[in-house]
Amino acid sequence: MNYALSGVPKLFYLPTSTREFSLAVRGSGKVYAGISVVLTKRHKLLRQPAGTSKHPVQITVKQSFDLPYILKQEVCLRFNDPLFTPVDITHGIYSGFSLKKRNIRLMPTALYYGVILNEPQISSFAAHIRLSQLQPNKDMCYEVLLDEPKIGYEPDSLAPVSIVVRHPFLDVIGETILTLRQRKGPSVLQEAVETVCWKSGCACSEISCSVRCSRCALLTNNTLHRELCNHNAFAAVVIVEAIRSVGEDIEEYYVLEAQFELFKSPSSPWFIQPGLTEFWLRKCNRRCLRPLVGEKYFVLGSIEGFVLDADARYHYVLREDDRWEHAEEKCANIFFLLLLFKSC
Repeated sequence: MNYALSGVPKLFYLPTSTREFSLAVRGSGKVYAGISVVLTKRHKLLRQPAGTSKHPVQITVKQSFDLPYILKQEVCLRFNDPLFTPVDITHGIYSGFSLKKRNIRLMPTALYYGVILNEPQISSFAAHIRLSQLQPNKDMCYEVLLDEPKIGYEPDSLAPVSIVVRHPFLDVIGETILTLRQRKGPSVLQEAVETVCWKSGCACSEISCSVRCSRCALLTNNTLHRELCNHNAFAAVVIVEAIRSVGEDIEEYYVLEAQFELFKSPSSPWFIQPGLTEFWLRKCNRRCLRPLVGEKYFVLGSIEGFVLDADARYHYVLREDDRWEHAEEKCANIFFLLLLFKSC
């Protein structure tokens, strides 16, 4: 809305569904702006049956960790009046969690009688969704995938959040409060250590999902030089010959049988390039693309992680500070830098 300011004050009203607005003034001089908020007691809707909830829209929510470090929320809305369209939904986000627009979608059963009018908006505290073409007495469900915080947290310490449904004229027509009383892993996840075992040996591994993948664009010559010159560090190019999966849940791994095409360890020249090696990559590393047989990968780690079993086969469990990058075009800089690397 545009207004030409003069000596007469301007008065305009905002819809009850307004949650944020901004004022922009052009020109010189002083401008005084005042806001008046009028509250009225919410009346019972005429069509609302006696003894029912104070809100005419029923909200049910199911929360689960079906994927590592992903909190899935399935929200179903049931409207008892065909006049409740369109509606605005404010879907609260737990502190520390994050949400991307692409992770908000209507459930398949709702596609026939529910439409997201505009692209959902994400604020610092909630997702804002506008729905239309709603039908009464039918569940309209949508799904939200929240990213769990990488740092440790206690679910009991999280503040409750709300899901609020608003109508442009009737204001709040549905509301529910959400709490989280579980998490995917134990609260000491980042400090925990597990034992990974194979046919004739074992190795320790931190229960974390922070292997550095898909970051090749950020790896400069200076960074590679510094990391490769660390004590007992190595960098290599490997080609994957076979892949299998072991374990379950957060302890599930890709086991990659790989041969070395290039190997450098300038701080430990005494360490001979290993032969066939099994690399263990935890599946919960969401930044790491699914490995493929026949593809080449760049790996940077510590020679202290290599374990030789009774069958003369090496094993290496990828840990938090290690790098694992797919040999694709955008990562060509890594292989070029490694090939030209001489000494520390």
